[in-house]
Amino acid sequence: MGYDNPQVRQEKNPVVEIGVRNLSSKEQREVKCYTTLRFETHKPSYNVCMILVKGLGAKFGDIMEVQYVKRQTIYDFTQKFNGHQPKNLENVHLGLDQDKLSMKVDKREVQLENPRLSTNKLQVCLRASLEQTGKMVYFWFDGEHTRMSFLQKWPVLSLTAGDSGIDISYRMGPYKTPTFRFRTEKFDINRFRDELKLLSTPEYPGDSYIFRVSPELQDFVRLRLKGASGPFDARCEKGDISEEIQRHLLTALGQWKEVEYHPFDKAWRTHESTKRGPDSVQRSKSTGELGYFEFRWSTDAYQAYFNCRRQALDDLKKWPTYKEETVKTAYVGTLEWDVRKTSLNFYVKEAAPENIGHNVWNTY
Repeated sequence: MGYDNPQVRQEKNPVVEIGVRNLSSKEQREVKCYTTLRFETHKPSYNVCMILVKGLGAKFGDIMEVQYVKRQTIYDFTQKFNGHQPKNLENVHLGLDQDKLSMKVDKREVQLENPRLSTNKLQVCLRASLEQTGKMVYFWFDGEHTRMSFLQKWPVLSLTAGDSGIDISYRMGPYKTPTFRFRTEKFDINRFRDELKLLSTPEYPGDSYIFRVSPELQDFVRLRLKGASGPFDARCEKGDISEEIQRHLLTALGQWKEVEYHPFDKAWRTHESTKRGPDSVQRSKSTGELGYFEFRWSTDAYQAYFNCRRQALDDLKKWPTYKEETVKTAYVGTLEWDVRKTSLNFYVKEAAPENIGHNVWNTY
């Protein structure tokens, strides 16, 4: 089919909506389909598109009449999607504000990056990635119905908004229905910067720093852990909180300055504590040397140190330099805290090689 429209011709390979009527059918109902215009190089004034009329229910010999051709924009798509949600996506709305695409689930809103319209099998698709994650989401419209897919175009079953983010449930196969948890609000210790007060410093090697925890921080952490979706999520959430608190405590003590958080894993993850490599690279203010840190939260700091020491030393062996600067030492930071109590112990110990023995504890 040839089609000439100077306005459409200004955009490269635009998506268009085409209204088509089958004059050979009894109903002669107008249906909408979507395709991409291609420009003829030998006839610059013509656009060409292919319509597989079989997908519209036509058969050989039917006469098809084109009623209109309209260019489609991302804004047009958001309006179509918002007006045709299926029941499982009734709480999902798309928005476009000054070329910034967003998705609102209930009352929680997230940004969608790098949006692009395309077509497939006479349907129009808006694809974009969840902010910061690179995880792809797809919204589809066939002229009458909408649907949504995730990652490898797996069908989305539902989206729900919680206190700290959005859960996307999708179907990977007949028996697998996983849920992706997108945390829009991760634990941020800066909200509670003044809720930790230093009570005492180590008197002997092996002792801990003791901090007073405010009831506000105590309650907030309890609620975060209680809101986890299962044991794995609770364990990861606990790791995230541990890393945030210990990084803050190192800074508050004034002996270390953080150079970079998770220096060797920059991929977005739901939980920061699941990233690979050292949790933090810090510079000692007394020696100027760099050190890697592994952080743990345990009710038994002694056991946590020996469980984590090997990982800290492995990090040092795998990444002996950071941005061409030698890293000489690795450390284990341990948070010893029962959230039912208003005080916590904080240990910082050098990861000593195994052949030195269990009684060597260097506390800073």
